[in-house]
Amino acid sequence: MNQLEDRIVALLRDRATGEVDVTDLLDTARVRGRAYRRRRRALQVGGGCAVALVAVLGTALALPRPGGHAPVGPPVVGGPPRTSPFPTPSAAPALGEPAATAGTPATADPSVVGADPALLHVYLPSAAMPVPASQLDWSSLDGLERIIVNTGAGTVDVQVTRDRTALDPLDGTTHPVAVGGKNGTGTGSQVRWEPVPGVWAQVVAQGSATDVIRLAGALRFDRVLRCAVPFRFTALPPGTTVEGCDMAFTAGGATGRATVHSGRWAVTVDVFPGVPFGPPTTTIGGHPARVKEYPGDGGATILQIDIDYGDHVVDLLAEGRYDRAAVLAMAAGYHDLLGTPPATWPAPLG
Repeated sequence: MNQLEDRIVALLRDRATGEVDVTDLLDTARVRGRAYRRRRRALQVGGGCAVALVAVLGTALALPRPGGHAPVGPPVVGGPPRTSPFPTPSAAPALGEPAATAGTPATADPSVVGADPALLHVYLPSAAMPVPASQLDWSSLDGLERIIVNTGAGTVDVQVTRDRTALDPLDGTTHPVAVGGKNGTGTGSQVRWEPVPGVWAQVVAQGSATDVIRLAGALRFDRVLRCAVPFRFTALPPGTTVEGCDMAFTAGGATGRATVHSGRWAVTVDVFPGVPFGPPTTTIGGHPARVKEYPGDGGATILQIDIDYGDHVVDLLAEGRYDRAAVLAMAAGYHDLLGTPPATWPAPLG
């Protein structure tokens, strides 16, 4: 584990009481972190997976856990039945969502799906949202658009892409299903279909097959949402592009993450509310900071920069053949926007 993960583990163990299982919470976060990071095939660099796991924890730490229950992991096919995350909604979940924006929807042009990491082309209406929902995560990375909803009973995972092979494999014995009048394949808690010609969608959720198909049928592809982040940079290398964008919403607020790419290296920027910082080793932009280089899982060196903003920590993780001076300049030019309305946040490159 790296220095930021060490702090989060310690904080979780300090706060974990009653029915909270820290190991399960970390395992769930690792799964979702790996799912985000494995889509980054542009560099194919190893290492640093530990930092990505806290994409979930960054917002979850700031959110009270009613009744002492931590979020649970992805749904398991088979085994003892669990409570369905699809009770009849009494009210829309008190969670935010990305703002709508002008653009071409998937229903008009399927090629837009996954083409721009700053745009999302799948929408889950609040009336169809599983309740109670504790966290809602929207992301776009490497051609895959995704919605993940954490509920008290399980995790709902929606994946949309033009590349069918980019979808997570279906588990178990498959059988034909119909979603919104379109033919698909299901396994009980999983369903895959082609909502728009050339676009593949998949929903995985704990619940009955009828519930999962109903949720899948509620997804809309006729609007465009904007993925935005709570920061902007005043210094970026020439030719920098966006590789991935992520927004996470809880009842306690919102945060965001982005991966930007320059030449043969990339930097993933995360914002973690409620994470303790510890002793700094330097100052960046007038804020306490730490800079550390260490070998990743594949042996390649990783540069990690943590900046303390008091009630949240900003983490920059550089991988590949990075330019250390350029990454440090990015960190020095970081402009924090957490706490401002998400509707006013910029795209990952401003």
